[in-house]
Amino acid sequence: MQNEPPVQVSSQPPAVGKSSTGLEENVAALLSYVFGWISGLIFFLMEKDSRLVRFHAMQSILLNVTFIVILIALYIAWAVVVIVLSARHVPESRSPDAGGRTDYLGAAAMVVFLSGITFAFIEAPALGWSSPVVLTMAALGVIGLAVFLAWERRAASPMLPLSVFAQRQFAAVNAVSFIVYAALTGATFLLLVMLQVVSGYSPLGSGLALLPLTIIMLVLSGRSGQLAARIGPRLQLSAGPLVIGAGLALLTLAPSGPSYVRYVLPAVVVFGLGIAITVAPLTATAMSSAPADHAGIASAVNNDVARFGGLLAVAILPALAGITGSAYLDPDALAAGFRTAVLISGALCAAGGLLAAVTITNPARERRDVAIPEPCLHCGLDAPPLAASTDRRILAIQPRG
Repeated sequence: MQNEPPVQVSSQPPAVGKSSTGLEENVAALLSYVFGWISGLIFFLMEKDSRLVRFHAMQSILLNVTFIVILIALYIAWAVVVIVLSARHVPESRSPDAGGRTDYLGAAAMVVFLSGITFAFIEAPALGWSSPVVLTMAALGVIGLAVFLAWERRAASPMLPLSVFAQRQFAAVNAVSFIVYAALTGATFLLLVMLQVVSGYSPLGSGLALLPLTIIMLVLSGRSGQLAARIGPRLQLSAGPLVIGAGLALLTLAPSGPSYVRYVLPAVVVFGLGIAITVAPLTATAMSSAPADHAGIASAVNNDVARFGGLLAVAILPALAGITGSAYLDPDALAAGFRTAVLISGALCAAGGLLAAVTITNPARERRDVAIPEPCLHCGLDAPPLAASTDRRILAIQPRG
């Protein structure tokens, strides 16, 4: 048709299905039931002539009300469980330097920074970097960051005491977190889209494709943490990202066919092993490298750095790989761009491993004498047997071998 308006192409992927994870999906589900109840009520009130329509409207009302009640009950029950477990098992901690005031200006400046930068990177591929909107939002983001840093230096009760970054180990482990999580989040985001568009997976099937990651983490993360406590985190934080990078490189085979076992599972297992090697010592090192009274801040910073890295990767990685606009709807173009994207992500992970090898240090082991009142048999389930000592005193850390 001659008068047909031009097609608008967005930089974002089309509305392909995705696995339901996160708070926003739960809220969306709850809202869908609320709107279903409202629509059923409207039909019931407006349609007075047809008993059949009124009957189905009443069914819709009852069904959606039931789901709303169930969801709210589950959320309340889960909240109660978390509160009870936290009260019993999580020890209270308080910083002696805390002033008891909320840093509203610092929080607002950080929101402006994150919103402006994220908007600019997401919309730049479609609008162009010279777009006034993109430039304005990018400038707002930079201004927000400048205000945040300036205020945090002089605030009496800063949201983020910048002094924690004076610890070399803390700054280094957060840099590694940013790189590794950016690579992982960007690659797995595109993997779920690619499996649906290129390989023909259902939304549920693409979500289940990453299930081995959860299993591997459940089985190996505890052991990885124990190993890091014994030998120090440097080896695992150096080798783990390299293993993750190798697994991401194997994902270049994923668009080759629909077979999950042949083309997807090997890569998922390899970078799952890499994640298990990396995550526990990464988190533990971030927590232990900051002063004890800032342990909560250290945990929050590490978590936020990882999330921000993933956010930027989702916005930037597709554009770097040439996946923009209509490429999401073209299986061949998406497959080619996906291969480029996972290679970029793999290289980023390898760079994170090299950065850890250069910057992360193992804590010095203290030699402490520990008296053993009576001879005992040591259970080797959680650590190797300790070497015997003739004077019935041993070093605190003296594993055999």
